[in-house]
Amino acid sequence: KQDNLWIGGNVGLLKFTERKINYFAASEDKIAIGTSAITEAADKSVWVANGQFLLHWQNGVFKTFSVPPKANYFTSLAADKNNNLWVTTFDGIYKFENNKLIKSVIKDKGQISPIFIDREGNFWFAERPFGLFEYQNGEIKKYDTKDGLANEWVSYITQDKRGAIWIGTKGGLSKLENGKFTNYTTNNGLVNENVRDVFEDEEGAIWIGTYGGGISRLKDGKIVSITSANGLAEDIASRILIDDYGFFWILGNK
Repeated sequence: KQDNLWIGGNVGLLKFTERKINYFAASEDKIAIGTSAITEAADKSVWVANGQFLLHWQNGVFKTFSVPPKANYFTSLAADKNNNLWVTTFDGIYKFENNKLIKSVIKDKGQISPIFIDREGNFWFAERPFGLFEYQNGEIKKYDTKDGLANEWVSYITQDKRGAIWIGTKGGLSKLENGKFTNYTTNNGLVNENVRDVFEDEEGAIWIGTYGGGISRLKDGKIVSITSANGLAEDIASRILIDDYGFFWILGNK
C-alpha cells in the first residue's frame, strides 16, 4: 500500500522504494538465512516469515519473534480483515495475538503451507503432501485428486475477481469454482506443471509462474508461455507481480 517492493532471499531482505534500495543482511540485521513469506497487514506494517524467526517491520525497525517449540520453521503468512496475523509452521497453524503466537484449533499439527484467507473470510491451506483444505464455519473440508485437484502437493493459493479459488500444485494448475475443479497441465499448453505462483491482471488474465517452464498467460481458456527461449532471464518463476505502471516483476533463482 506504500508502493514499496519487498524481496526475500537466502542472504537477507531487499526493500525497493521509489528512490533507493534498502538491504537488510542476514549477518548484520538479526535476519535468518531463508525467507519463506512476506505479507502486509491492514496497518501497513510488514511481516516476514524468516526461517525460525517471525519479523515485524514497523516504523522503520524490525521486531523479532522466535518460532514456538516443535514448530521448527515458519512457512507462510496471511493477514485477515481484522489485522490478525495467521502463521503456518511445521507443527500446524498459529495466530499472532498480544505479541505472542497461539496455537490455532483450525489445524494444530502437520507441515502447513501455504495459507490463504479469501474475501469471505474462509481459510484455505495445504498440508503437504495431502491436498487442499478449506476451513469455514468451524468445519474443515479436504480436497484431493479424488475430488479433481490436479495434484496433492499444493504450492500456492489465491482468489480471482469472480471468486474462484486458484491452486498451484506440482502437477498443474487447478481452479475451484462452484464446487468443481478445472485443471490446466501440459496437455493444455503449460510448459511445466510445477506451478509456484498465480497472479490475475487487470484484464482478468491469469499469469502462472512455474519451476522450470517460465511464465504462462491464461486467458479465455488459451495458454501462451514465455520462457528463456523468448528472452526470459530464466525458467524458474516463483513469484509474479505487475506494478501500477504495468511493469512485471518476476522472482527467480538467479
